[in-house]
Amino acid sequence: MNKEVYRLGHNHGHDHSHGANKRVLLISFIIITLYMIVEAIGGLLTNSLALLADAGHMLSDAISLGLALLAFKLGEKAANYSKTYGYKRFEILAAVLNGEHSY
Repeated sequence: MNKEVYRLGHNHGHDHSHGANKRVLLISFIIITLYMIVEAIGGLLTNSLALLADAGHMLSDAISLGLALLAFKLGEKAANYSKTYGYKRFEILAAVLNGEHSY
């Protein structure tokens, strides 16, 4: 193995791929966003404050899922000399922000 690659990352016999999780997040994001749009339109057409409030709640859910998807995407970037941990820190920051948001 190339010593430079070994120094920048780690290799201990398993894969850190999270493709299935990312796919589930993407599907959830799409479904929630579509339902949010339908609820917002329905709430506006029927003057329903309940539908508009639920659409607002779903907006916060969609933002959280979007942030998680962005964290997955950025976390996949490879490590380099200036970022020896890669972009995995963004996943940690996104988790903190999502946790704080739900508090």
